[in-house]
Amino acid sequence: MDPFNIFREFANDSFFFGRRSQEFMNVDNGWENLKEKRNALFREKKYEEALEYYNKAIKKNDSIEVLYSNKGTCLKCLQNYNQAKMAYIKSLEINPNNPKNLNRLASVYLIIGELNDAVLTQRKALNIEPNNSAFKQQMETINQMIFEDEQIKKLLNENKVDEIEKNIKI
Repeated sequence: MDPFNIFREFANDSFFFGRRSQEFMNVDNGWENLKEKRNALFREKKYEEALEYYNKAIKKNDSIEVLYSNKGTCLKCLQNYNQAKMAYIKSLEINPNNPKNLNRLASVYLIIGELNDAVLTQRKALNIEPNNSAFKQQMETINQMIFEDEQIKKLLNENKVDEIEKNIKI
């Protein structure tokens, strides 16, 4: 017989152990606590509320990569890109070879205009998963942004501001 099963049976017997055993059995193990609540809030696009739960979970266990990754995604959805960048960096400190988090970090770098970091980070993701079509597509987008940025700089150096204004997409 499983000794933990016996313990659970006794713990569920509030007559035998009293109310405190019920409370003990309902306490979750730290970061897992309210996992479904965090994820449900995220799915419902209640990013600020979900973020609160991710922060609470991180306080209980700051070595869980997925908590930082999900926190970063909440922050990105809230358009708080610098904090999202820091959350993704923290997730990658825990697991530097997670291609999805590398891809997510590269997307934030792209959004905030840190194109050199975006291309380096995206290359790392592609080195791990070279056949990932989403990663390839994002690399194409980064390369296009770099090309456009270089073209604008070239026109600015040539003092051709009117050409830049003509090509700006509104």
